[in-house]
Amino acid sequence: MQPSALGIELYFVAASQVFANPAYDGNKASALNYDALQSEVDVKTVEGEAKQWQVHLTVAHHPVEKENAPYDYSLQLIGFFSVSEQIPADKRQDFAKVNGASVLFGIAREHLRVLTSAGPYPAIHLPAVSFVDLLPQV
Repeated sequence: MQPSALGIELYFVAASQVFANPAYDGNKASALNYDALQSEVDVKTVEGEAKQWQVHLTVAHHPVEKENAPYDYSLQLIGFFSVSEQIPADKRQDFAKVNGASVLFGIAREHLRVLTSAGPYPAIHLPAVSFVDLLPQV
């Protein structure tokens, strides 16, 4: 095990909304479509800090009726990350974006699990995801 080139300085859940679906039927199969899971990632440098990045992640799922999904939810997380000088300066933003979003998604997964475990239906367990598709295509 070795230290990561990405350091996490601070993170927080900026907003979270979870709505239990009153039409959910636990006796029917849920056709929950995780392809419909929406995510947005925004990254910007922290003013005056060349190696400091703010990553904003939104994760949401607004299911359609036929999915028989137990919850409709939206989460926004913000994290502040440092990127090691080992990463070339022209790659740091992409590095912070992909890896910062991955860290924040894990936090979103746990936050959503806790919120929905207190609800009337089974808890939501988000799948593992990769944000590598956020890298520029060459």
